[in-house]
Amino acid sequence: MNGLPSTVDLTPLKNKRIEQICFGAWVVIFNIEGGIRIAVEGDCAITSAAGLLRRIEDCKTNATDLCRFVGSEVQDAERDANGGLTLKFRAGETLHILNSRDAYESFQLHIGDHVYVA
Repeated sequence: MNGLPSTVDLTPLKNKRIEQICFGAWVVIFNIEGGIRIAVEGDCAITSAAGLLRRIEDCKTNATDLCRFVGSEVQDAERDANGGLTLKFRAGETLHILNSRDAYESFQLHIGDHVYVA
Protein backbone atom coordinates (compact mmCIF):
# COMPACT_ATOMS: atom_id res chain seq x y z
CA MET A 1 0.00 0.00 0.00
CA ASN A 2 1.04 3.63 -0.32
CA GLY A 3 1.07 4.54 3.36
CA LEU A 4 -0.38 7.57 5.06
CA PRO A 5 -0.78 10.60 2.81
CA SER A 6 1.87 13.26 3.30
CA THR A 7 -0.90 15.75 4.12
CA VAL A 8 -2.36 13.76 7.05
CA ASP A 9 -3.03 15.89 10.15
CA LEU A 10 -1.78 13.95 13.17
CA THR A 11 -2.22 16.75 15.73
CA PRO A 12 -5.38 15.07 17.16
CA LEU A 13 -3.10 12.28 18.49
CA LYS A 14 -0.93 14.62 20.53
CA ASN A 15 -1.46 14.65 24.30
CA LYS A 16 -3.91 11.72 24.07
CA ARG A 17 -3.62 8.52 26.09
CA ILE A 18 -3.87 4.99 24.80
CA GLU A 19 -6.92 3.73 26.66
CA GLN A 20 -7.09 0.15 25.42
CA ILE A 21 -5.24 -2.35 23.24
CA CYS A 22 -7.23 -5.22 21.72
CA PHE A 23 -5.67 -8.33 20.17
CA GLY A 24 -7.26 -10.45 17.44
CA ALA A 25 -6.03 -13.28 15.26
CA TRP A 26 -4.65 -10.91 12.59
CA VAL A 27 -4.97 -7.43 14.08
CA VAL A 28 -4.06 -5.36 17.11
CA ILE A 29 -6.20 -2.28 17.80
CA PHE A 30 -5.06 0.75 19.75
CA ASN A 31 -8.03 2.71 21.14
CA ILE A 32 -6.98 6.24 21.98
CA GLU A 33 -8.75 9.06 23.81
CA GLY A 34 -11.13 11.08 21.68
CA GLY A 35 -12.41 8.14 19.63
CA ILE A 36 -9.15 7.67 17.72
CA ARG A 37 -8.37 4.11 16.63
CA ILE A 38 -5.38 2.47 14.98
CA ALA A 39 -5.87 -1.06 13.64
CA VAL A 40 -2.53 -2.70 12.85
CA GLU A 41 -2.27 -5.73 10.56
CA GLY A 42 1.40 -5.31 9.69
CA ASP A 43 4.62 -4.93 11.61
CA CYS A 44 5.55 -2.59 14.44
CA ALA A 45 8.79 -1.61 16.10
CA ILE A 46 9.57 -0.13 19.48
CA THR A 47 12.46 2.16 20.30
CA SER A 48 13.19 2.09 24.02
CA ALA A 49 14.02 5.22 26.02
CA ALA A 50 17.66 4.04 25.81
CA GLY A 51 17.48 4.04 21.99
CA LEU A 52 17.29 0.28 21.39
CA LEU A 53 15.11 -0.69 18.42
CA ARG A 54 13.10 -3.94 18.42
CA ARG A 55 10.96 -5.01 15.45
CA ILE A 56 7.70 -6.84 16.14
CA GLU A 57 6.45 -8.96 13.25
CA ASP A 58 3.72 -10.84 15.15
CA CYS A 59 1.85 -8.51 17.49
CA LYS A 60 -0.11 -11.16 19.33
CA THR A 61 2.93 -13.21 20.35
CA ASN A 62 4.63 -10.00 21.48
CA ALA A 63 1.57 -8.62 23.25
CA THR A 64 3.41 -7.84 26.48
CA ASP A 65 5.74 -5.51 24.59
CA LEU A 66 2.75 -3.54 23.32
CA CYS A 67 0.65 -3.65 26.51
CA ARG A 68 3.13 -1.36 28.25
CA PHE A 69 1.65 1.50 26.21
CA VAL A 70 -1.80 1.25 27.86
CA GLY A 71 -2.27 4.53 29.73
CA SER A 72 0.71 6.15 28.01
CA GLU A 73 0.36 9.66 26.63
CA VAL A 74 1.38 10.43 23.05
CA GLN A 75 3.75 13.39 23.09
CA ASP A 76 4.14 13.58 19.32
CA ALA A 77 2.91 11.78 16.21
CA GLU A 78 4.58 11.83 12.80
CA ARG A 79 4.31 10.23 9.39
CA ASP A 80 7.59 8.50 8.60
CA ALA A 81 9.31 8.59 5.21
CA ASN A 82 7.70 5.27 4.16
CA GLY A 83 4.14 6.31 5.06
CA GLY A 84 4.13 4.65 8.47
CA LEU A 85 3.09 6.22 11.76
CA THR A 86 5.45 7.07 14.60
CA LEU A 87 4.09 7.71 18.10
CA LYS A 88 6.47 9.24 20.63
CA PHE A 89 5.53 8.87 24.27
CA ARG A 90 6.30 11.09 27.25
CA ALA A 91 8.22 8.25 28.94
CA GLY A 92 10.76 8.32 26.09
CA GLU A 93 9.66 5.25 24.15
CA THR A 94 8.57 5.33 20.52
CA LEU A 95 6.10 3.04 18.77
CA HIS A 96 6.64 2.71 15.03
CA ILE A 97 3.63 1.41 13.10
CA LEU A 98 5.23 0.37 9.86
CA ASN A 99 3.90 0.50 6.33
CA SER A 100 5.33 -3.00 5.94
CA ARG A 101 3.14 -4.73 3.37
CA ASP A 102 3.24 -3.98 -0.33
CA ALA A 103 0.12 -5.80 -1.50
CA TYR A 104 -2.03 -5.59 1.65
CA GLU A 105 -3.06 -3.07 4.27
CA SER A 106 -0.53 -2.55 7.05
CA PHE A 107 -2.79 -0.42 9.25
CA GLN A 108 -5.80 1.87 9.35
CA LEU A 109 -5.96 5.14 11.26
CA HIS A 110 -9.39 6.43 12.29
CA ILE A 111 -9.54 10.07 13.42
CA GLY A 112 -13.08 11.40 13.68
CA ASP A 113 -14.79 10.91 10.33
CA HIS A 114 -11.47 10.39 8.53
CA VAL A 115 -10.10 6.91 7.80
CA TYR A 116 -6.58 6.57 6.44
CA VAL A 117 -5.48 3.20 5.05
CA ALA A 118 -1.80 2.40 4.75
